[in-house]
Amino acid sequence: MLIFYIIRKECLILQYTKFNLILLVFILCTLLVGCKTTPQTTAKNEISNILDVIDSSVFGDKPQIIPSNSIFTLSKKDQVQFFEYYNAQNHSDIPPHKRVYNYIENNLHAFNYYGETYTAQETINNNAGNCISLAILTTAYAKLANIKFGYSEVTTAPVYLKESNFQLISNHVRTKLYDPTFVEYDKMVYFYKPGIIVDYFPSRNNWSSGIASYNQFISMYYRNLAAKALLKNQFNKAGWLVIESLKFAPQSLSAINLLAVIYRNLNRYDLSEEVYLQGLKFSKDNLNLLTNYRLLLLKKNKFLEAELIQEKIDSAKDPSPFRWLTLADENYNNQQYYQAIKYYKKVIEIAPYLHHGYAGTAKALHKLRKNSASKKFMEIALEKTHEAKQEKLYKAKLAILQKY
Repeated sequence: MLIFYIIRKECLILQYTKFNLILLVFILCTLLVGCKTTPQTTAKNEISNILDVIDSSVFGDKPQIIPSNSIFTLSKKDQVQFFEYYNAQNHSDIPPHKRVYNYIENNLHAFNYYGETYTAQETINNNAGNCISLAILTTAYAKLANIKFGYSEVTTAPVYLKESNFQLISNHVRTKLYDPTFVEYDKMVYFYKPGIIVDYFPSRNNWSSGIASYNQFISMYYRNLAAKALLKNQFNKAGWLVIESLKFAPQSLSAINLLAVIYRNLNRYDLSEEVYLQGLKFSKDNLNLLTNYRLLLLKKNKFLEAELIQEKIDSAKDPSPFRWLTLADENYNNQQYYQAIKYYKKVIEIAPYLHHGYAGTAKALHKLRKNSASKKFMEIALEKTHEAKQEKLYKAKLAILQKY
């Protein structure tokens, strides 16, 4: 069952004069830099470099790829069904964006949150899909109704999907349908505008990664398909799909990282390293790029260079608590408990309101037989959690620690 939620109609606004407009713009930029993990804009020649690095000949013949304009296409039957509901006289008093929302909610009540990336039509046919599938379908209906829409990225606690020789970590995207009846006033700056966010099970345990553009969203679609092909060891197909992804978002660090991983698995270590180096020009502190680049260097027996990258990892300023959590969990699973604690404490430093860093520190301390300290961190984790299932788990672990 889907759970949707609504952003209230109030808007945060700020009146301004010509004098304080510059200051306001500076404040807005500061907030965006602080919240968004995407690097600052780079020169056009730098952006083209990552596309120039791509050697598509490595991937063989190009397979058939769904064109971007077909992703949101619905059958005539489904369009007619939507308009019958949307234009019904008994719905005319409902705001247009709310009508779109209601239609989605009514028709997807038995929707299966299945981890496949589908087009809009495939999502209807299967009555299933991941968050991108839901966002694609929402976009398709919004386009039919001529409702403005937008996307936001949310980084959630890592959900590890260990398949083949790869470990995937899920991210999240959601759609906002803007209220077309909202009237903007002159000389007002709106930090956000009223609308409805369509999302699966909203959680407090997430981290906003910022706004995603339409092109960035399309890039996510192809990137997901590329990741799926990679899991099936279809490296050539994965390569072409990630190229398609980069056409829409040349600075996507996730797509750049994926491209480098694909090259590595094709034993093209030279191209893989070149891609990592280009990606690190866009964001020198991105943990995904740094950690995977270090693995590549170790594979190439470049131990000294790998050690230098490890130093960069330890001093990185990556703002995402969940990327640090991923790194901490990796070290914990490798029984490197002191290193894990260091990264768990990074999570606490960045996001002290999340329970994950405290719980991770507690379990690592327990492995080191520091049970008194472990108990204290587990108590804090219990205080910070807002989920009944997680609370029950922490209480059980705390009961075990009480015995020491």
